[in-house]
Amino acid sequence: MATLKSTKIETSDGTISANLNITDSTGLSFTKAGYFGATALTSGTSVSWDAGSNQSAVLVLGHNATIANATNHANGGVYILKVTQNSSPKTLSWNSNYKWPGNTAPTMTATAGAVDVFTFVSDGTYMYGSFSGSQNFT
Repeated sequence: MATLKSTKIETSDGTISANLNITDSTGLSFTKAGYFGATALTSGTSVSWDAGSNQSAVLVLGHNATIANATNHANGGVYILKVTQNSSPKTLSWNSNYKWPGNTAPTMTATAGAVDVFTFVSDGTYMYGSFSGSQNFT
């Protein structure tokens, strides 16, 4: 076990890579906003999503597509997928490990350029999706 005894960590390029286990009851405190940079997924008839490396992802829908079961998602993880319709609207379906309220997957907005945002919480096996009020941004 290691103890951090400094309040400041500096690196030459400004990046820090570490696995942290916070045991202090106060948790983490940030002085600036934290975020996960959005990663572009590749459009195809089946769209792969490595959620462990792409917690926030974007997809420009160029095909009638199915989002394949996400890989490497963690129990308690929160994941975001922003989907934008191409100039010729396409359909989007979801593989069986995506669960939706009422067991009804959303229908992608069928307007050129429309944006739908899907948020998921994982239990390590399934991705539980939410989309209410998060569709048809233009």
